[in-house]
Amino acid sequence: NTKDEKEISTIKKEISIATQSKVGNLLNAILCVFFMIATLLVIISCIGICLGKIKIPLKETKYIKIDEFQKI
Repeated sequence: NTKDEKEISTIKKEISIATQSKVGNLLNAILCVFFMIATLLVIISCIGICLGKIKIPLKETKYIKIDEFQKI
């Protein structure tokens, strides 16, 4: 009887560890997909800039005073 209780408690501990591992793996997979998508977007933007399809500003915009915004 004591042997069965020890086996049951051991199995419960293993199930708990497996559940924690499963949640950790799921979180790692979600983060991996997020960073893969972010990396692909950076690569696509880089290719677009290199091919001249995307124009990036190479200088700062002109300073506009607050009074000029209120006139609009």
